[in-house]
Amino acid sequence: MIKIALADDHGILREGMASILQASGKVEVVAEAGTVAEAKTLLEEHPEVEILLCDINFPDGDGYEVLEYAKKYNKAVRIIFLTMHDKSSFATKAIEAGAMGYLTKDAAKEELLAAIAAASSGKKYFGQNIMSNIVENMNKPREGYDFFRKVLSKRELEVLELIIEGLDTDEIAGKLFISEKTAANYRNSILQKCDVKNVVQLIKLYLQHA
Repeated sequence: MIKIALADDHGILREGMASILQASGKVEVVAEAGTVAEAKTLLEEHPEVEILLCDINFPDGDGYEVLEYAKKYNKAVRIIFLTMHDKSSFATKAIEAGAMGYLTKDAAKEELLAAIAAASSGKKYFGQNIMSNIVENMNKPREGYDFFRKVLSKRELEVLELIIEGLDTDEIAGKLFISEKTAANYRNSILQKCDVKNVVQLIKLYLQHA
């Protein structure tokens, strides 16, 4: 069972989330915090915590401050931001800060559990809402996205959209009716043309141009 903690300044929300998540039988909520100061104390006093679901806005600071504190005093904990902010700028900052995930508070229980499971296994997870917003804006004419139009082919742009949606190579192949090897080649070509090493860096690059 994955041991998690919650950091949010709304007590009712923490209580409801703790109840929902523990009812799944997959996680155990071992601690809660309502301020940045309490979150820092939590990180010090509960080294058993694997995942911290953390809001961004607090009365005495923000979640990024909690993340920076964790890097110094509890490097083992993995932080998933759970917030009302669905703008790409917040997600970009989360990626740059080293968060393992980013979800909006209207995420379904199943997605919360998927994010926790992914973070627990060392994988980053970004919510469907934020990724959908990114994809929705992909075809809107704007100066930022011209970068991708200039360096990628039409087919590569299609593959890029599916990567942003969170599809893996096998799923992209099925979606576009191409072989898995061809899908992998497109994926590698996109990374090379965009001068990034992995999908996380690719998403970060896209958010910077969003």
